[in-house]
Amino acid sequence: MREIKLVNNEGEEFDLTRPDACLQDISGIGMEIEFETVRIGQCDVVVDEQPQYNPVSGMIPFMDMEPYTEFLQFIAKRPITLAYKPKNAWYFTSVRVSVVEKEEITPVDEYAETDVDFYRLGPWYSTLRIDPYSDTTAAKRYTYTYPYRYVDSTAPGILLQNPSGQESPCTIEIYGPARNPRWELVKNGPEPQSVFLGDTPQGGTVDAPVELTGISSTVINKNLVTLPVPRPLRRVGAAQDKCSARVTSVYDKRIVLDGSEMWAEYTDENWQGAGYHVYRFYNADALISQYIASNKYPSRRGASNFKGTLGVTSGAQSILFSVVEQKTVDDWKAYLAAQKAAGTPLIIYRQSTAYDGTNGLDVCLMKYQTGFVELDGTEASHIFDGMFYLDYSAAWPTPANRVNGVCSHYPYGTYGKGKIGLTDNGAAVAYNPNSDYTGDEGGLANWKAYLAAQKEAGTPVQVAYQLAAPEVYATDPVDIQKAAGLSISSGAVTTEIKEGQKLVVRSEADRLEIAIYTTENEWVEDVYQQSDFSTARFIYAPAGDSTLKFSHEGSQELNVSVEVRAYYEAV
Repeated sequence: MREIKLVNNEGEEFDLTRPDACLQDISGIGMEIEFETVRIGQCDVVVDEQPQYNPVSGMIPFMDMEPYTEFLQFIAKRPITLAYKPKNAWYFTSVRVSVVEKEEITPVDEYAETDVDFYRLGPWYSTLRIDPYSDTTAAKRYTYTYPYRYVDSTAPGILLQNPSGQESPCTIEIYGPARNPRWELVKNGPEPQSVFLGDTPQGGTVDAPVELTGISSTVINKNLVTLPVPRPLRRVGAAQDKCSARVTSVYDKRIVLDGSEMWAEYTDENWQGAGYHVYRFYNADALISQYIASNKYPSRRGASNFKGTLGVTSGAQSILFSVVEQKTVDDWKAYLAAQKAAGTPLIIYRQSTAYDGTNGLDVCLMKYQTGFVELDGTEASHIFDGMFYLDYSAAWPTPANRVNGVCSHYPYGTYGKGKIGLTDNGAAVAYNPNSDYTGDEGGLANWKAYLAAQKEAGTPVQVAYQLAAPEVYATDPVDIQKAAGLSISSGAVTTEIKEGQKLVVRSEADRLEIAIYTTENEWVEDVYQQSDFSTARFIYAPAGDSTLKFSHEGSQELNVSVEVRAYYEAV
């Protein structure tokens, strides 16, 4: 018999099969996937797919007002988890209650029929407590309910068995006493493609600025690998940049540009935005909105997405670039020639009419969810309503909203007092002085002088923010050895974990965290992870088997437990 229940943020449970509040007519347990396809000859080829998290809906006939009131009080303690046990195993999904529509209790109907919708925030998952490997020479074997103990990284490690078929986040707990712990995840068997995720910029203050560095290199098998990214990978909240070292793409043509092509300026107002110059070269095989990418300019599809942005697109029998710095065709051709001579040519990857869905090139694919701005005080500027605006000659990529961002020197929040942020259309960076500068031309001049001084001192004011739409780049694939045992990711923290404490590393997208707690689960402090030891900030177990190893600098045995949240598209 199936079971279904809710769990709130206090760990309380509400049984949805109880007689006075039994969920009926349930729908939405299954799955739906949204596809994007392109017609190739007589066939449709899938180029993108995204799972859709349908709400779980049903009707609860509350037998009295008391269980109804209990239900309302329960779901107010967010976040809420919906738990479902179809047969022998429990599956979970994070939800918000989006609909509660109750009919009145009448003398005829002595219960209140109430329609409810549980809006799903992510996939279904099962929580797997890992059965750690124990050496046969050990004095005791630890069962899955006990942590695994060992002294250094030469130990076999904890075997992670992820049966879901999807990359799934782990939660690790390292118990004190321990000093400067570190961990490494190693794939067992054939190595999957390497994926590198952006690091979180740590915002600072005017008195203690923090550089928003991001990730542009990583250590693999003790070798430093520089990623071929146009800018460092960063993360702002849940918006995380991603670099996939090798994927089979929808592009079947590779062209290295050197300035010798027959370029012309394109002034069609449907394609050229104010402040931009559009250059094109003839290509008889090119069609409007064909898939195209480059290693230096983000890809755009169609005139509406291309106009008024930096980017590359495929037009009718032509490839077009929208740029700002190169003012003439000769400037553009000289730039291409110089890049080729320096060994950093501009490369494009495009889909031609010969693409059949199977002959795509392998590329390194980069998807940016964040934008980045560095200020130096030389920007054009103006004042409006006492606020300072630094105007880009064209526009920075459009932000998703006014709050999802971080700054090296100021709190982020467009138009907020004492805060900095991107305007809605990305045309300017706005700073609202908070008694630190007068809201006039003199105050603006003083602030820009401060920006210039910070740049000169090597601590420039930087802003990272979530983009309204992702930006995609591509370059040649990164050849990383695929041998078994290659390190997938690793991490470390510089901290002392005391007796009665534990370091908790949560990798779930809805609760990314590295913090110290007491063993009674009371928060103590957040801990910064050293990027020197990580190819990805958090731990995601690949499908199948992998091994997670731990070590630390203390003399005590290390006490560790691991949990995998195995993701499923449907249950």
